[in-house]
Amino acid sequence: MSIWLPILVLLSIILVVISTVRWRLHPLLALIFASYLFGLLSGTKFPGIVKITFVTSHDSLGFSSPIAKALIVVQLVPDQ
Repeated sequence: MSIWLPILVLLSIILVVISTVRWRLHPLLALIFASYLFGLLSGTKFPGIVKITFVTSHDSLGFSSPIAKALIVVQLVPDQ
């Protein structure tokens, strides 16, 4: 294993901490930016990074998706 990847992991963690504490960026956005940067610097092609992002988010939100849709519908229906 190359020494480059552990250093890249540490730099990504530092980026997340600095962007949330100093720049007041939302932690989720900081994690997304750091993960995209990590993927690009580790040699993954950009379409592969986008595909992984959408596949994993769909898998993790698959169970809560019907619940989220129901909540949206409830919010859109006006009170009577």
